[in-house]
Amino acid sequence: FRSDNERFDQKVRLAWSITETTISNALTAARSAVDNAACTWAEVDSALTECHALTKILDVSREQTAVPEESRTTPSTFLKISNIYWSQFLRCKETSSEPSELSTLLKSSTRVLEDRSEPERQAGFLAVKFEKLASVYMGVQRLDKASQALRDAIATHASSRAFQEVIKTDSSQSLRCSWENDASPIFAFGKTLAAYVRLCLSLY
Repeated sequence: FRSDNERFDQKVRLAWSITETTISNALTAARSAVDNAACTWAEVDSALTECHALTKILDVSREQTAVPEESRTTPSTFLKISNIYWSQFLRCKETSSEPSELSTLLKSSTRVLEDRSEPERQAGFLAVKFEKLASVYMGVQRLDKASQALRDAIATHASSRAFQEVIKTDSSQSLRCSWENDASPIFAFGKTLAAYVRLCLSLY
């Protein structure tokens, strides 16, 4: 019985390793395709969608499977997917693409990270991506969607570990200084909050 379990675990580890390698290779090819315009974006997008779906399945099932830590889906997989969408956004922005195309790319980039851990959201600059999405929406007067994107950015800033630490440890005097320090998480939060307030005032 133990031998059967060991063989099963070996098969699981092998399947996990093969899947991880396949996803990694697909993302490397996708990134290269974006950088070199080697194929259509529709093909890249389709590959990214499949990689994301498969990675989420692996990530959910890992808690229910006896898979060693080193064989589990790495957080960088989600970051890579998000950042490929971000790279395509930057590329399209340079060529004056349609706002609808830009917003679609940004939504895809943020969607990959929205349900990830706080460190992954921060590493993927999720708040910045939400802010850029809001900017695109404001450019086409989709103020309701811009407002939502800014609220998402504010929530991301406020949930960051760095922001929480500053709030807990700084005195009121230090907090006032943090609003003017562009290296402080309070500054980033305040800048986004100010943009949101200006947008809300413009609606009335």
